[in-house]
Amino acid sequence: MSKDCKIFINYIGNLAYSPPDDVLLIEKDADYVRACHTLLQHRESNTELKIWVRLMPHYTWLQDFTEQVACPALFEVKTSRLVLADQWHVEIPDWLKDTDVHDHNLLQIKVDSSKPVRFETRFLSHFLGTAFNADVLNSENLVSVIKGLVNPEAKAAFLEQPLLDRCLKEKCVMWTRKTSEPWVKDLCSRISDDLTGLWHCLSVRSVLHGYPDKLLEYVLAPDQVMFVRKVPAGAVSGLPLEPAAREQALTQIEQFFKEIGKKINTSEKFKKIVGLVSGRFFQEYRLTLNILKNRQFEPTVSDIQALRTKFELCPGVSQNQLNST
Repeated sequence: MSKDCKIFINYIGNLAYSPPDDVLLIEKDADYVRACHTLLQHRESNTELKIWVRLMPHYTWLQDFTEQVACPALFEVKTSRLVLADQWHVEIPDWLKDTDVHDHNLLQIKVDSSKPVRFETRFLSHFLGTAFNADVLNSENLVSVIKGLVNPEAKAAFLEQPLLDRCLKEKCVMWTRKTSEPWVKDLCSRISDDLTGLWHCLSVRSVLHGYPDKLLEYVLAPDQVMFVRKVPAGAVSGLPLEPAAREQALTQIEQFFKEIGKKINTSEKFKKIVGLVSGRFFQEYRLTLNILKNRQFEPTVSDIQALRTKFELCPGVSQNQLNST
């Protein structure tokens, strides 16, 4: 068959799939007759013609017909995998079988197929968000990836779509291969092995990274502490917090302020405290403000402005409260 062949005829059997608009579908004898007329008109054309056939007799008849009228065409039997590859514009992995496509009704799922990607990427991005389109995992997109994995919609999707687990594992393997950062490699293994534990560790890191190291050690196991210390603090900025980690971190913060409150007796020491707090909790705002109210030193305009700047985006802290500080 010539490489310049522009006519493609595929047998798709009873695959429950509606072909694209540029495909001529043959399901009955009348469709076969119409296809023959189209082939005759297309013999001298330089444009592509795609014909999909439901019944094997029609497929065989078209093979005979194209030979009789000297109309070169490329014939191929399409499996569920091949149809999915066309429909989703994806590279199909070896682990995905025709039975998977059928059993999970993949051909009935409408996805954004504008750009060619691997199947795992398309599946993850469709159900969990565009963060999974990324070829690499890094500090810039880590929060978006974790958000996509821990929100309520994601939890429901994992229950409804069993293939998501396998796709996530494969995506983590891809990310591992494409990075030279040890912390990313470690994180990828934790995503697929213990997502909840990972979220917990990163949440604690997000809140306590500015505080003394001992606070991390009070909350996390030694191996978890070693891991999160390798994760850049900026990579977890804005991370949604795992509930248990939030409460544990707040407990440590309140204890920390209880221990150091009376020691903050200079402007320099106060600014150091403002610099280490996360600025994410109303409780931190209250505890930091109490240091000023205790009047253990005379606060400067710069001290007050530092407090306002740190907590200007803090949930529960209004602009009026900041202005009245």
